[in-house]
Amino acid sequence: MKFKNLICFSARAAVVLALSGIAAADTPLLTNTTSFRIPFAVESVGVGPVSGYAVLFASTNGGPLEQVQKVDASAGGFQFEVAGDGLYSFAVRVTDNAGNLVGDASPLQPELQVSVDITAPRFQFQLAETANGQVNISWKTNSDDVDPGSVRLEYAEGINGRWRPLQGATTSSGQTTVQSLPGTSVSVRGFMTDLAGNKGTGTGQIVLSADTPAAVDNNPIAVSGSSPGLNDAGQPTGLQVVGATPFRSQQYNVTGGTATQPYGSPAAFNHASYSAGIPDHPAPNAQAVGPTPGSTQIVNNRVFDIAYQVEDVGPSGVSEVDLFVTENNGGEWFRYDNDVDLQSPFQVDTRGEGTFGFAIRVRNGLGFSEPPPQPGERPGIVILVDQTPPHAELAQPKVLADGQGRIHLTWQIADQNMSAEPVRLESAVSAAGPWTPLFDWQMDERSFEMPIQPGMPTTLHFRLLVRDTAGNVTIAQTTQPVLIDQQRPTARLLRVQPAAPTRRF
Repeated sequence: MKFKNLICFSARAAVVLALSGIAAADTPLLTNTTSFRIPFAVESVGVGPVSGYAVLFASTNGGPLEQVQKVDASAGGFQFEVAGDGLYSFAVRVTDNAGNLVGDASPLQPELQVSVDITAPRFQFQLAETANGQVNISWKTNSDDVDPGSVRLEYAEGINGRWRPLQGATTSSGQTTVQSLPGTSVSVRGFMTDLAGNKGTGTGQIVLSADTPAAVDNNPIAVSGSSPGLNDAGQPTGLQVVGATPFRSQQYNVTGGTATQPYGSPAAFNHASYSAGIPDHPAPNAQAVGPTPGSTQIVNNRVFDIAYQVEDVGPSGVSEVDLFVTENNGGEWFRYDNDVDLQSPFQVDTRGEGTFGFAIRVRNGLGFSEPPPQPGERPGIVILVDQTPPHAELAQPKVLADGQGRIHLTWQIADQNMSAEPVRLESAVSAAGPWTPLFDWQMDERSFEMPIQPGMPTTLHFRLLVRDTAGNVTIAQTTQPVLIDQQRPTARLLRVQPAAPTRRF
C-alpha cells in the first residue's frame, strides 16, 4: 500500500482510537516522503467530553518502541518526521490529565508500520557488440520494489538517432538484442517508478566497430552508466514508438513560422471510435489557436516553441503533457518528450532539417489520457525545418551602348521552398556599401535593365538578395565593378600631308 501524507491507525485502549481502513501492522505502508501526519480520533467509552493526552510511541528498523510525542487528546493527530529511509513502527496510548494510562496496559506492540523510501531506483546497463552491427543489451536495477507497469526502455542509433522502444523490454531486469549499422553508436535509456513513487532512470552507450568484431563471452564489459535523474547532455530528445488507437486532430501555434501550405494528400487511417478511459474520469484535452490542422508551417530554426492550451480539466488537475512526433505524415509515431513544467509552450529541438508532424496528449491527475496517435493517422500540424539557403548566381552585368546606354543584369535562382517574392536587387559605389535598392522584394523576372543616367558614378557594384519561405537569405554579388563611361569621344580632321615612304628590304 502506498500513501503520501496521511496515515491512520488503531490502538488497543479503553478509550478507542477511530479506525480508517488501514492495513494491519504487519503490512507496512510505503511512502517517499519524510514528513507525514498521523491523524487519530478518541472515542470516549463513557459519557462526558474526552480529556487527557494521546501518546505516540515509535521505533526504527525493529528497535524498541519509545515515547516520541504527547499531544492533547483533542489534537486529532501527530506530525511526524523521519531522517531518511527505514521501517518505522508506531503505537499509541491515551492517558488522563494526570498522566495515568487509560485502558489497555499490556506491553506495547507495533500497531502501524511505515516503510519510508526516498531513494530513487537506478538502471544499470551493459552493452556489447556480439556480431557485425549486432548489440546485446542487458539491464538490471538496484531495487526490488519496482512498479512492473512503469518500466520503459528505449534505444537510439547515432548522434541524430530517434529514440525507439526496446520491444518486449517491460521488466526491471533482462536482456535483448538490436541490429544497427557498423561504425555507428547505440545508446539506451530506461525509466521506471518504484512502489513508493520514486522515479528512476539510467543510460548506457556503445560505439560499434566498423569491422566484424571477435566473439565475446556472456559477461561482456561495455560502456554503461546510471543516474537518479536523466540528463541527455545535448543528445536528441527522446522518441518512443507507440501502439494502435486513433487520436483526435488538434491545433497548435508554432512560434517562428512564416508561412503555411497544404501538406500532401490525406492518408488513409482507421476512424474507429475508442474510449479514453472511465467515463466518470475524462482525460483533459489540449487545444491551441493556430493554423488549420494538417497544414505545414516552414521555419529556418531547428529549435522552436509549440504553444498549447489545456481544456476540459477536471478536479484532479493535469499530471502530464506528452508530445508525439512523426516524420512520415503519420506512418510511424514516436513519443518526443513530456513538458516538465506543464505550462505552454513546449520547446522542440528537431536536431536538423526535415518535415515533422506533431500531436499532443494530456494526462489527468488520476492517470487518464487519450490514447496516443497511431500509424496511419495524420498529424495535427506539420513543421518543415528548412535551414538551407537558396541557390543564387548573378552574372557579370553588361553595358549596352544604345541610346543613353543600359546596364543589363541576369541571374538564376533555385530553392525547394522559394518565396513568392524571392528577389531584391541593390547597387553601391563601393563593394562594402552602403547599398541602395534598385527594386524591393518582388517576383523573379530573371533579369533587369538599369538605364544609365547623367551624373551616375563611374563604377557600380551590384548584389542580388534571394530568400525562401523559411526566411533563409542568399546574397550573390558581382566580383568586379561595372565601369560606366558616359563620355562619347569625338575627332576632327586637321590637314592633308604626304604619306611616309615605305621602306623596302
